[in-house]
Amino acid sequence: MSARPEPKTVPLRHANRAEQMAVMIRSKPRDTDADGYPDTIDVTAVLIEGNDPVLVPGVFEFELQPLDESIERPWRVWTFNQQQSAAAAGPAVFDLPGYSFALDLRQNGGDRMPALAANVTARFLAIEGGPVVEAQPGQRVVQVGRGPSTPQ
Repeated sequence: MSARPEPKTVPLRHANRAEQMAVMIRSKPRDTDADGYPDTIDVTAVLIEGNDPVLVPGVFEFELQPLDESIERPWRVWTFNQQQSAAAAGPAVFDLPGYSFALDLRQNGGDRMPALAANVTARFLAIEGGPVVEAQPGQRVVQVGRGPSTPQ
């Protein structure tokens, strides 16, 4: 008998709504254009209905909130419509049904800035309606820009 558990496949289940959302980010933004400034934040969102991860037609909104309170809010916001969200759907982290997004700073104010720590937040609204689902609380902090970090 093997000490290794058998892998379990989670089917891609579709639903009309979700009750919760978990969001994970890649620990370090990517510099896709090799200019020395990180420009792309990789985000995975998993919607949950009951105890199951599900795919739901809807709209996602992500916000980058600087930890520096002196920066005006909202600072950077990305909205993915129903078609864009559907294109991002599929097996995500651990092969769970989810959504993979790339938040491109160059398309949202630019990537050339001093080093800055920021938290990524997320909201989802199902096309069928219902309450807005917000990501589970927690810090999903990334550092954008280049140079020494500003003390917080």
